[in-house]
Amino acid sequence: MKYNFWLSLAVYLNLFTFNLFFTNCHRCGHHHIKDTIPAKVNLYGNEHPEISKKRYLQAAWQPIRIYFDFSTLDSQKTIDVNKREALKKIATNTKPMFESLLMVKRATTKLTVTDCPNSKATLSAEVKAGVDADLVIFPFFNAAYTGTSTEAAATHCLSDTVTNRPIAGYINYSIEAVDVQKANWLEYFTYLTFHEINHILVFNDYFGKRPNHLLIALEILFPKRKLLEPKLSTA
Repeated sequence: MKYNFWLSLAVYLNLFTFNLFFTNCHRCGHHHIKDTIPAKVNLYGNEHPEISKKRYLQAAWQPIRIYFDFSTLDSQKTIDVNKREALKKIATNTKPMFESLLMVKRATTKLTVTDCPNSKATLSAEVKAGVDADLVIFPFFNAAYTGTSTEAAATHCLSDTVTNRPIAGYINYSIEAVDVQKANWLEYFTYLTFHEINHILVFNDYFGKRPNHLLIALEILFPKRKLLEPKLSTA
C-alpha cells in the first residue's frame, strides 16, 4: 500500500481547500458507494513493472490534467436540461482551480479508460480511445439520493499499478440538491465538486473508514480564501 504517500499529498492539498461549513453545510453520502477495491491499469502499457517504475521516476512534474466525461450525464434525458447543463458548468468551473493546485508525473501515452467498475458510468468513445489527461472523472446524477440529505458522493474506480494513483473516478450528484435558483449555486457546487475530487484522489472508503470526517476537519481548519493564491503540490 502506498497510501501513506497519498495521505501526505491530501493533507497538503487541503491546506488550500474551502471552509464550506462556515457558510453552507454540504452533505456527502459515501455510505451510498459500494466499498470495492478499484481496478488497476499500467499507465505505461504492457511493460515490465520495473521498466514502468523507472520511467515514472524519470518523468517530470507537471500540472494535473482533468478530463470530465459527460456521456452518462448526456444520457439522463429525463432530468431537467437546465440541471444537466448546470452540472457541466460546475465541472468546467472546478477544473482549472484543481489543475492549478496539483502536479503529477504524466504518462507518455494517452490515458485510456475502458471501464469504471461499480459506477454505472457510460464511457465515451474518446476516453476509450485515449485522452490527454491524468484523471478522468464521470459526473452524473443519481436518483437514489432523492429524498435523502445527500448532495454528492465520489470515489475512484481505476488506479495505476505502479504508483497506486487514481486515474479515473466518478461523482454522483443528487438531482434535488442541484438548485440553479440558489443565488450562489455556481460557487457552492464548484467547491462541493472540488471537495468530491479530493474523495476521488484519496479520501474514500478504500483509503480508510469515515474518510469524510478527516476531509471535513481539514476544510474547517483552512478557509476557502486560501484558494485565491494557490501553490502547486506534487503527487
